[in-house]
Amino acid sequence: DMSLFSRSGHRRWMELSQQLTDHATEIAVSDDIETARRAFYHIAGTVIDLQDSFGHADNRDYYLTFCPMANDGKGAHWLQAVDTVFNPFYGAKMLRCGEIQEPLASEYTKGDN
Repeated sequence: DMSLFSRSGHRRWMELSQQLTDHATEIAVSDDIETARRAFYHIAGTVIDLQDSFGHADNRDYYLTFCPMANDGKGAHWLQAVDTVFNPFYGAKMLRCGEIQEPLASEYTKGDN
């Protein structure tokens, strides 16, 4: 319901939702794992931006998680709903590679939305 957003919150949502759509399309049409990983890197970053902008209304904590090997060794962050690392960049190959960096407590709104 877009009426729940303030003007600046609405603009922010539109920007981030477009980024999610664009990068999800990249994954959907990718024909190799490296292209999909690069697109997922951007999706994960956008989801973190969503969390930073609006928080989350789920009744559980989320966890900011980091893998130093992802993104061609530059590292990458993602959010997950459990406090044990489940690496989405490498899956079963290196499922526990990474660390939980910060719990993100549930809250309905955050910032100017």
